[in-house]
Amino acid sequence: MVAADLGEGVRPWRYRVFRVSGVTHNFDEPMSWDEMGLAPCYGVSTTERIGSVEDVTATVPVDAPCPDLVPGRTVIAAERGTDLFAWLLWRIDWASDAPHRQMSLKGWASALQARNVMETLDWRGDQALDQLEMARRLVLHAQDRPGGDLHIDVGDAQSGIVRERVYEGNARKQIWEALTQLAGVVRGFEHRLVPYWTDDDGPIRWRYEQGFPTLGRTASETGYVLDYQEGFPGSNVFAYTWPDDAAGMANVTHVLGEEVVGFREAPEDWREFLRLERSWTQNSVSQQQTIDDYAEAYLNIWHRPLAETQVTLSPNQDTIPNPGDHVRLRLTSRRHPRNGENPGLDEVWRVMERQISAPSRGEPERVRLSLQRPLTVEIPDWD
Repeated sequence: MVAADLGEGVRPWRYRVFRVSGVTHNFDEPMSWDEMGLAPCYGVSTTERIGSVEDVTATVPVDAPCPDLVPGRTVIAAERGTDLFAWLLWRIDWASDAPHRQMSLKGWASALQARNVMETLDWRGDQALDQLEMARRLVLHAQDRPGGDLHIDVGDAQSGIVRERVYEGNARKQIWEALTQLAGVVRGFEHRLVPYWTDDDGPIRWRYEQGFPTLGRTASETGYVLDYQEGFPGSNVFAYTWPDDAAGMANVTHVLGEEVVGFREAPEDWREFLRLERSWTQNSVSQQQTIDDYAEAYLNIWHRPLAETQVTLSPNQDTIPNPGDHVRLRLTSRRHPRNGENPGLDEVWRVMERQISAPSRGEPERVRLSLQRPLTVEIPDWD
């Protein structure tokens, strides 16, 4: 798809199709990459959330010229100016009475959902590791097998938090599941795969980025201001919603593992709220300390009503913040009036989720961000 297809003033996207395969049975050879051409995608929608695998839907006309799209071995690289997205095609649906094919794609982390721990990895006692190093070794283990290259590069960051874990080879735990569990405990970390172009052994590689305790840039670093003024169309926020949700709140948490149970409570909250109990399941966790860390992490998140505000940006923004980034949020509305007694809302919030609907058939790009107040509030120097 080219810019002329989209209509005047609409930011263009381009969708390049690559055929990939792990054609070799040797450990030291990279996967095969072949560029097949451009796909005439429309109705593209992508959702990215911290700690989750990116989820993407797209549509391709049945009669339009298009490279052969084979689920399981097709990567679509979407270019938004200098921004790069890279998705693995997992499913394509045909309907006899429809003029298009519907595609389901996911971020590259979905490839780690299709890799298992194949041998026992015992990091206990004097083999205990910094949690970030442990995660990197799991990613490397996912690639250290015949035909296993995934073009993922790892770094060398340290968190100072040493963990003990054992992954039994005969349990065949998913690599991504192991990473999610490792990151999700109290004093855990955040991680993601970020694609970039390279001229080395393939057109795209991915950086395995880790952040302790969190990923993302500060509001001072991004310089990004989300501004909504009711009745003024020049704001870069088109609309917003403000839910205060206590439906999932818990001041007593139980986590059920494999023959172990984690438990944490916040009795001081009972003076302010009811006693609210919730339970979670981590069937593959058998260590008491790990299951207790889960219970504490859940308590930290859910012991107060969750305020996750959704803001819809005005169309065709040049830059948009990434999940994890901090932004300055300024709201002036009936919910947040700005007058002599009320300053409106002017705070630092953090992007937790980003939903992008790419421009399509004359419709502009739409970006929706889900924001939360950060656990540690940053006071930036706005000047």
